[in-house]
Amino acid sequence: MSNLSETLNDITNDDERTGTKVDSLILTDENEEEIGMMMFGYGFIDTENMQNETPHYDRCRTVCLQDPTHVIVLKDYLQSQLIALKATIGAERYQSLVSRIDLQILKELSDFVSLGIPIPVQELQ
Repeated sequence: MSNLSETLNDITNDDERTGTKVDSLILTDENEEEIGMMMFGYGFIDTENMQNETPHYDRCRTVCLQDPTHVIVLKDYLQSQLIALKATIGAERYQSLVSRIDLQILKELSDFVSLGIPIPVQELQ
């Protein structure tokens, strides 16, 4: 859970228009210009081909757009997995399991997802 919390903190940015937290790794129509930089970062293309629409560029673009890292929002996936876990093991066992997690990590995670348990505020100081 600590790794998830750190990752969510690393990849999440505040949306300038809405003020909500957004996954910066997700590729959408609004940030399609970032695909070239993403492919350059992966080593798929060099700087000369970043703006050129070549067959190789199109293949690399397709790979990027099929990569789960760039199409699945991590906080939404985590939320769905927590809901599934609670439904599978029951609310009592779920609460017992989650209560064993460090309070600071629970607080950080609760900034992104609903944990479904109360978090003691006074103990976080």
